[in-house]
Amino acid sequence: YGAKFMQVDSVAGHLSPEDDAEYGALCEKYHEKGTVLVLGGVRFKYKPVLSGRSLEEDLRLGMQRCDAIVVTGEGTGMNTSLEKIQEFRDIMGEFPLIVGAGLTAQTAGQQLSIGDGAIVGSTLKDTRTAEGDVCSAYVEEFMAQVKQLREGY
Repeated sequence: YGAKFMQVDSVAGHLSPEDDAEYGALCEKYHEKGTVLVLGGVRFKYKPVLSGRSLEEDLRLGMQRCDAIVVTGEGTGMNTSLEKIQEFRDIMGEFPLIVGAGLTAQTAGQQLSIGDGAIVGSTLKDTRTAEGDVCSAYVEEFMAQVKQLREGY
């Protein structure tokens, strides 16, 4: 399809150690052979934490399996707390960090001052939820804020 990147909801933390070994080998195989960048979630929305590892261990493992880590809040369209974004950043250092849920025109500045990018969806819909159609006025509002942020750098 010519995609430049793909998102995988979870690359670490969601499986028991027994199941994770096989999954990890598969992730690494596709990551090494792939031609697209992989954005991978760790402690991702709606995913259970079954690894028995610390957040730091799951993040370090995730960083071996993808090109950027995606951090989310509790659900689609729900804010990803600054505390969680900062916690991930503190552990990950300069490794690319993507905010994957709840980013709005109002929160973009603070969240992107910590994260390197974002996946934006619900805030652009006419319902401001995952359901509905993209609303051009909401896109314009959001992108105006992004433009202001970019001009500040």
